[in-house]
Amino acid sequence: MKQLLLTTLTLLISFTAFGQINLQDSTVQVIGYWDKNETQSYVIIN
Repeated sequence: MKQLLLTTLTLLISFTAFGQINLQDSTVQVIGYWDKNETQSYVIIN
């Protein structure tokens, strides 16, 4: 049982490691869903 748990945990960690984006080659698409004359403010930190 410990072997199965360890293998599952290792696989989950490796899947999240491959899911990271490359910061030098990435873009962001933002779609705003707000009403007319309503404003939204965002703070972007790199």
